[in-house]
Amino acid sequence: HGMHRGGCGTVQVWVAHQTAPVFHMCLADNSKIQTAQGLFGGYAPSAMPGLSARRTRMVERLGGDGKGLELAFEPLLDDVQANGDLAVEFYARTTRPFDEGDVISFVFSGGGGGYGDPLDADPESVLEGLAERSISTWSVETVYRVAYDPESGKVDEEETQRLREEERRDRLARGRRWDEFIAEWSARRPPDEILTWFGSWPEGKPTAPIIRH
Repeated sequence: HGMHRGGCGTVQVWVAHQTAPVFHMCLADNSKIQTAQGLFGGYAPSAMPGLSARRTRMVERLGGDGKGLELAFEPLLDDVQANGDLAVEFYARTTRPFDEGDVISFVFSGGGGGYGDPLDADPESVLEGLAERSISTWSVETVYRVAYDPESGKVDEEETQRLREEERRDRLARGRRWDEFIAEWSARRPPDEILTWFGSWPEGKPTAPIIRH
C-alpha cells in the first residue's frame, strides 16, 4: 500500500492429474520475514504463505459441469478449504508427494512495496483498486481511510478528508521520542519460530545451514 501501490503479487495453482504422485519442494525467502520494503511511507508487501490441500475432489469437479467453481484465487481458496484439507505452512517446503486431485499453490510474489503515504493516495484510484480486487474493503477503510458509498461507488470527499486528518492526529499521539522507542524496540524479540530462519538475535548470524536456490 502507498500513495502509489506496488505491483500485485502473482499466484499459480497446480493440481496433480494423471500422474501419481507429484513430488514438490520449494526454496524461498519472504516466507517469515519480508525483505522487500516500501519507500517514503509506503508499506511493505505481505509475506508469502505456503498453501496446499489434499482430498479436494478438484479433478472430479473440473471434469463435470464446473458450475459454482470460480477460479479466481480467493474464491478458489474458500472452495478448496470447504471441500478438502487446506494447510497453511512455511513457503519453503521439503520434498513431499501430492496425489491425484491434490492442490499445490505457488505464491510466487507477495507484490512490490508501496511508494508514499497511503493517506496521500487519490481516493478515486483507491476505489479503482477495490473494483479490480487488487485491494480489499478493509484496506480502503483502514489503510487508505477512504469513505465511499458502497452502492454507487462514489467517494465521500468530506468524510475522507476528516478520516485522514483524524488518522494523522492519531499517528502523532502514538509517536514517542526516539530514545524511548529504541529502548523498547531493542528489548523486543521475535518468536523462536521466526529466528529459526533469521539466525541469532539481533546479529542475524546463521545458526543452521543456509540453502540457496
